[in-house]
Amino acid sequence: MRCLHIISLSGNLPISMAAPSTSYAFWPDVSTIDGARRATRQGIAAALVSVGITALFALYALTTGEAVLDFISAWSLVDVAIFGLIAYGLHREWRAAAVGGLAFFLIEKIDQMHRSSMGSVGGAGVATLMILCYISAIRGTFALHRLRQGGASEVVSGERQPTQ
Repeated sequence: MRCLHIISLSGNLPISMAAPSTSYAFWPDVSTIDGARRATRQGIAAALVSVGITALFALYALTTGEAVLDFISAWSLVDVAIFGLIAYGLHREWRAAAVGGLAFFLIEKIDQMHRSSMGSVGGAGVATLMILCYISAIRGTFALHRLRQGGASEVVSGERQPTQ
């Protein structure tokens, strides 16, 4: 981490202040391969959360024969498979998986709002967080492609190593 040293007014002791970071938790810096991978992993996490939650509710709906929350039925297992494929595609750093993940998630949210009698306010915060993760994955996968086309080097443990 870079530090700025400022001489105190008395002139005796330097005061160290950390320089502001350019990377944020939900908006990683994608100017390096390591940062772009970190951004892509956010999309993987979002897809796996979608898989896990949807699978639990869909299996419950399958065993009881009733829709959960007015919109999750046994047919939602198809969504589980699609989000699983999206997670796999993001793991492989495919740009199409990143764009498809955001598009499919948005379509699912619109369908849920249309079919649900509960309204959409309850899950708005989680949905916003998931959307940010999918957008981050888009940024990450496209940056990875651009960086590799430009001959960028890998960053491993702070040391730069040439890509192969």
